[in-house]
Amino acid sequence: MRDVRCKRGVNVDSDHLLVMAKIQARISRNKMHREQRVQKYNVQSLENKEVQQAFRNNIIELNESTSADEEGQKRIEKQWSICEKIMKKAVESVIGMQGPPNRNDWFDDECAEVTFLKNKAYKNMLAKKNTRRAREEYQTRRYEEKKIHRQKKREARNGLKEEIGKQVDKKRLGSFIGK
Repeated sequence: MRDVRCKRGVNVDSDHLLVMAKIQARISRNKMHREQRVQKYNVQSLENKEVQQAFRNNIIELNESTSADEEGQKRIEKQWSICEKIMKKAVESVIGMQGPPNRNDWFDDECAEVTFLKNKAYKNMLAKKNTRRAREEYQTRRYEEKKIHRQKKREARNGLKEEIGKQVDKKRLGSFIGK
């Protein structure tokens, strides 16, 4: 802000006074870009013997096709770039890319449906200018959604606790038998 002044003579039919301000704004040249996520290869699929063999065959085929074209190349950078291209093509065609991680194991179709209904009630409430009935409908849907989500999270957490408990019991039993 550069300057702020109160204009007392302006009549706006209230007890408030008009305030004028001079503001200097800077425009940033840098735009915020969302970072692109690094895509990872699905290397877990290499545990399958058929995928391993298909991957090997694909690399051999690509290597033979490029080596015939680039027979006279001896520079190490060129050879490395050819090797890199071959590996990337083989990985993309045989193995594929890894999908996004599943963070919420507890979130299932029932949770998705309840969330959809809650969002629909929210949009309905906004469209009807916050009528009492629309607001109550939204609040009940929101309560139901939170209740089901808490229940699903609790069930998933208890299942995880039981699984960890079984693993700990097996380790204890194994160490007890080993003595």
